[in-house]
Amino acid sequence: MSDGRQWKQSELTALLVCPDRGLAQQFSAAIADLKSLNILADLKEYPAPGVLDQRLKQLRPDAILLDVGSNREAALVLLSQASGAQAGTPVIGLHASNDPETILLCLRSGVAEFLHAPFRKEDTEQALARLARRKETEVRHQPNRGSLLAFVPAKPGSGATTILCNVAHLLNRVGQKKILLADLDMTAGTVAFLFKLNHSYSLLDAIKHSHQLDESLWASLVTNRWGIDILPSPEKPYAQTIEPYRVHECLEYARSVYDYVLVDLPLITEKISLATLNEADQIYLVANPELPVLFLARKTLALLDEMGFQKELIRVLVNRLHKNEELSPADMEKIFRFPIFMTFPNDYGSVRRALTEGKPIADNCDLGKTCRKFAEVLAGVGKGEGKKASALGLKALLSAG
Repeated sequence: MSDGRQWKQSELTALLVCPDRGLAQQFSAAIADLKSLNILADLKEYPAPGVLDQRLKQLRPDAILLDVGSNREAALVLLSQASGAQAGTPVIGLHASNDPETILLCLRSGVAEFLHAPFRKEDTEQALARLARRKETEVRHQPNRGSLLAFVPAKPGSGATTILCNVAHLLNRVGQKKILLADLDMTAGTVAFLFKLNHSYSLLDAIKHSHQLDESLWASLVTNRWGIDILPSPEKPYAQTIEPYRVHECLEYARSVYDYVLVDLPLITEKISLATLNEADQIYLVANPELPVLFLARKTLALLDEMGFQKELIRVLVNRLHKNEELSPADMEKIFRFPIFMTFPNDYGSVRRALTEGKPIADNCDLGKTCRKFAEVLAGVGKGEGKKASALGLKALLSAG
């Protein structure tokens, strides 16, 4: 839906976060006769930032009703998070009294509206009407978000990073699009090595400042090679926990700037991979023909299915395929129990030369031609046409061009 009618006052939804149950009861009683607000969930405690992020993704409310009086410090943390999550979820502050100090503090912290007990029907209706108009305006002027394509290996060393780096470069050449390549493998990322980067900043800096990202800061965080912007992983392995909402904020900002955001992920069991896959428009699982890797790919596909990912979102890429491979693509599909989207030839010589020279894989080699074909598929699909691309299948791709 793209018109403003979906944001009519009668259709606003909200997540209620109110440890003060007496305040929650007063507010519920005040809106009992209103058809302008639908409370999707009622949280009786202040959630951890990660929990709030998850609920926002699940429910996608138009607003958060937040008790700002029970624990001011905890409420302000959630208020700050909400302003950066889900493209900025507006917060309506709830308080037991008309306290000027609290009102001023909340307004400075980004609260969209402030309501206090006793909740007057007129005040509540006006606040909801302002939010409805705000949402209608945002929908009308919302820019197109870039497509997020996630590449994840079935097993480390499957060649996902090599494919990704070269396809990102070619996607820029073929589609004349603005591309970001982000290395989200915080412990073993190799994008910087492939591009021969010597850059002072990394993904870790973006995550630490996820709530402050703007054009100037972002320009200092990324570096440009082969015509694409790159956000490398940290030089030293980083194994500490990263809050999913921080990842979300970084990806949301990137999608507001770029036509395509291509991310290089570690195994899907890593928390940062799980957080990213939830955001992805398309997931590319990269395997090679080695039998153990094929079975790991099948386990990964089964896990994605258990996690609720639709099959249309997932595409299997088989890398390093020999011309006289013992197992045919059809045999591999039987192992996967899933169709192969595309295969990439084994071309160690071309890869080695590219790594030594710090350049893309040559256009005239078999692997270079295949990467270009893949980039052309991506450039021709665009956002919202994933099902069409999936329907191409292996035979159509191999016979194309």
